[in-house]
Amino acid sequence: PPPPPPPPPPPLGWLTRKKTGDPYTVIENDPLPQREALYRLGNKLAAGAETSGFASFRYLRNCSVLEVRTKEENGKVEVVVEKADSGQVEVVTVDNLIAHVGYRPDTTLSQELQVHYCYATEGPMKLACAMMATGGGGGDCLAQVSPGPDMLSSPEPGFFVLGMKSYGRGSAFLLKIGQEQVLQVMQILTP
Repeated sequence: PPPPPPPPPPPLGWLTRKKTGDPYTVIENDPLPQREALYRLGNKLAAGAETSGFASFRYLRNCSVLEVRTKEENGKVEVVVEKADSGQVEVVTVDNLIAHVGYRPDTTLSQELQVHYCYATEGPMKLACAMMATGGGGGDCLAQVSPGPDMLSSPEPGFFVLGMKSYGRGSAFLLKIGQEQVLQVMQILTP
């Protein structure tokens, strides 16, 4: 017997708070070609110019999620959405919900210690200031360099915030930088 037909492509919805323009800002001559391709596809999907692979695609801009609830009878998820410009509320029913809402570091481990965190990024203050002074960690993440061991120290003796957590809410962290941070702390700790 012939193989069964593939399942139909899923419907897809995408909600952002962005008011106008494309959802993504494409970096011309991006050193990460996959990111550039993903950004271009996302912008085409949002504009309605590309829907292949989906049964349907709907882009909701300038919206906020007010509530998420699971329907007991069928396991589907209801997302209550408010359009910021009109205040109109809509309930969107979906099978799955993926929320890419940003990262916020958990600082409970150090809340009783003398660690000064940046109010804007929630990363350690010295490192956050150094990153903001060089453009805020934006732009080409591959071009960044580790700012040096002095930026990793805190008022708490012998306590260092390293790796992804050291970037706070920033998204430019690279594993290479984290490895360099560990080596720099080892230099501080070993005379």
